Amino acid sequence: VMLEVLIVVLVVIGPTTTLAVGGGFDRKNVLFIAIDDFRYQYNVDGPGVVGPGCGLKEGTGCTGMVTPNLNKLAGKSLIFHKNYVQQAVCSPTRTSLLTSRRPDVTRVWDLVSYFRDVGGNFTTIPQLFRQNGYSSIGMGKIFHPGTASGANSSHCYNCSEGDDMEWSWDSYYHAPNLDYPINPQHTNSWFIVNKTMEEKYPLPDTQLADHAVETIANLTKQKNTGKPFFLAYGGHRPHLPFIAPEDKYDLYPIENIQLPTSQVPPLYMPNVAWSSSDELTSYTDIKKIHSNGLSPNETLPKQTVKELRRGYYASVSHMDEQVGRVLSALESSPFVNNTVIIFWGDHGWQLG
Repeated sequence: VMLEVLIVVLVVIGPTTTLAVGGGFDRKNVLFIAIDDFRYQYNVDGPGVVGPGCGLKEGTGCTGMVTPNLNKLAGKSLIFHKNYVQQAVCSPTRTSLLTSRRPDVTRVWDLVSYFRDVGGNFTTIPQLFRQNGYSSIGMGKIFHPGTASGANSSHCYNCSEGDDMEWSWDSYYHAPNLDYPINPQHTNSWFIVNKTMEEKYPLPDTQLADHAVETIANLTKQKNTGKPFFLAYGGHRPHLPFIAPEDKYDLYPIENIQLPTSQVPPLYMPNVAWSSSDELTSYTDIKKIHSNGLSPNETLPKQTVKELRRGYYASVSHMDEQVGRVLSALESSPFVNNTVIIFWGDHGWQLG
């Protein structure tokens, strides 16, 4: 069973409602928001993203993940509930979506292969907009970074960090604090950042949102050029490690975090469906418990599961806050009535 991926599309209807990439039409701007490892658990009719085991229980202090900005966006958007990820791994699914081709065509099934090397010279979504007169601006994680998006490839000469830079973008930005100073060597799977530390070392997604807000301001100054933009914002959280501000962790008291109803796989599960959680077990705190990954017959201690769930929820709320800042900047700009907003997650995440 493939994991669902959430896509929210807000199409702003202006005086001219025709949306087209080519010239000769009222060409909408595009704000393209990609979020890493975001579980599809959105409840538009309830209080936000419903955390597993963190149900809608009155008086528990844990009524779902706190996502006011995603709630607001979803409330005025078209939501696709039947989207399915092609492969629940970052690079294969991102490559699939960004090229509109399945992994058996792109030939990307891992985190190192570059589709232009192994599959074909396919046109990507940002590349298509760029070729049709848009300013193509990227930041954060859109493609999987490194060799998976062209670093060291003869098919991408200007791709020192990957990102399919030569083909897809006019400009690109990575947060300076992407390797967060407090957790430089994959020490722990989660970490609470207090206010003093955050002021000294802004979190990567905070830096990305800062840059996005600044970019929208700069685009506003240049709006008289008449050139539309494709602006891609790639948030890093809630990907591991779950590093989030203290006030976001405070939203989810550990005593209110519930365990999954079952921590064992279903009967007759095919072996190919099991993940040994190698990424999770690479962190020092988890490695002390399970150093060689998790087999189907092994589980993490209950307290560890609660801590990881809490860290994931806090990371989602941090992501929501930063996305909200970007959306607010757009709403305050002259582009508010001429921009299509797309929000999507690359694949889900196993939390139990």
